Amino acid sequence: MKHTLLVAGLMFLGCCGSLVWDPFLGVAVYYLFAVLRPQALWQWALPPGVAWSFYIAIATLIGTALHLTRIAGERRELRFESASNWAGWSAALFTACIAASTVQALNFDVAWDQFNEYGKILLMMFVALVVIRRFSQVRLVYSICLVALVYIAYEMNSRYLFQRYLMIVRRGFGGLDNNGAALMMAMAVPLCYFAFEGERRWFRWLYLIAIPPVLHCVLMSFSRGAMLSTLLYSPLLIARSRNKAFLLTTGMLFAVFGLPMLAGQQIRERFYSIQEYSEDASANSRFDSWKAAIKIAADYPILGVGPRNSNLLSYSYGADREGRTIHSQYLQIMADCGYISLVFYLLMVWFSWRSVCAARRKLKGRKDPPALQAVGIANGLEGSFAIFAIGGLFLSLEIFELPYVILALAMKLPCVVDQLAPPAAHEPLPGTEAAGEFDLPPQPPADGFEPAGVSPVMAR
Repeated sequence: MKHTLLVAGLMFLGCCGSLVWDPFLGVAVYYLFAVLRPQALWQWALPPGVAWSFYIAIATLIGTALHLTRIAGERRELRFESASNWAGWSAALFTACIAASTVQALNFDVAWDQFNEYGKILLMMFVALVVIRRFSQVRLVYSICLVALVYIAYEMNSRYLFQRYLMIVRRGFGGLDNNGAALMMAMAVPLCYFAFEGERRWFRWLYLIAIPPVLHCVLMSFSRGAMLSTLLYSPLLIARSRNKAFLLTTGMLFAVFGLPMLAGQQIRERFYSIQEYSEDASANSRFDSWKAAIKIAADYPILGVGPRNSNLLSYSYGADREGRTIHSQYLQIMADCGYISLVFYLLMVWFSWRSVCAARRKLKGRKDPPALQAVGIANGLEGSFAIFAIGGLFLSLEIFELPYVILALAMKLPCVVDQLAPPAAHEPLPGTEAAGEFDLPPQPPADGFEPAGVSPVMAR
């Protein structure tokens, strides 16, 4: 009952807040549900068949229309970066290509079901790009994604420890199989670490403490792709960190003492089997599906065969069985929707990354707390999507919503960091007020002129 009341209360807040006050509230609650997936996490407690997110999305769209004049006025004060604009246009053209591919799909019913998922995700991403216009809003959505992922990790670990139930292996999560759920958990690692680096208050340590349970979820999923993505990302994590000595020390201690406790013999054997990919049936089936995708795209280069229609053809093009998924984010888009769609998708990702770089450039050299927090958010967004981009080489996750949330925040970040005004020259930075550091002795006036009423002796 308490879970139903919680979800219903959040839905009420998102719907009423969007209509009465600010549609950003609807976006925030919608993305909380999109990541947390309460209907999958608490399916035993929630009433079946209730489309919680759908009602919030409708209220958010109406609220955006009602408050559009005020939102447009506030948006005019933002300075939009060219990379953010190009990323937005690439996303719009990617959406148009998917729509065109759906219209001419070989099997319209299959394509339409997939397009509905695409449409929901991309429409809410565009709404978020419109209604997010303050840095505090970017920070809140970032925190929502982080907290939701950490809570999912807590649920999975508690069910394993107290019920001996490997939820992530047996059920996956929220429509994702164990590989997709593990990649989602891996994306939380940079979000947590750079939230720790960007924060200065005591609870920053909670972000660091959350990383081992998140990594344990990745390990007990037996997903080699998620493990490999996390490992390949680690050099970038070290490069972006401001506390490299601390990170390397804690990382080595975790590898020596923590990792053997989290990764048992079966997990280690599963990961080490990567080097035997030439003899692994799962790896070879992926290679066959990749070859099939390339052949399908060669035969249907412009708009592809339609969203998820490549699964219907993959066997006849050389895959190992009927209905085989392509098992690559990029090749799946290319076979389903054509080369043009893949180009616009990659451009959207590229310009979103350039937006993150633009935000970091604006804050370069600043050490004040708001700037450090913004840099931490930029690094966390970059790292989270980097893990997804690596994992996307091995998985078809084109309608996985979390990466689109990351991209939306990346596009908006350089537009809102200008609101973080640098501290005034006469104001000391936090922690430097002691010892009279800013109490300078009186200085003699320039050019030998003394102020009126002050004797030369007093001036000297």
